[in-house]
Amino acid sequence: MSTSARVAMIVAQLGYGLLAMMLCIPSMPDWAALFGQGQAQVQLTFSAYVVAYGGMQLAYGPLSDRLGR
Repeated sequence: MSTSARVAMIVAQLGYGLLAMMLCIPSMPDWAALFGQGQAQVQLTFSAYVVAYGGMQLAYGPLSDRLGR
């Protein structure tokens, strides 16, 4: 894989996390009204997403190094 392709993949991964954050945060009041929940419960879903996203990066990185090369 070329260096430019690797850089493009890293930028895409960073952009995905930022895109999800930029879409989720402004729509949280609408989610609270739609599901009849409080703002704290809706914010918990975003916190769970961030923790899962980071945890999967920690798990997937070494696994891809071991199996992908």
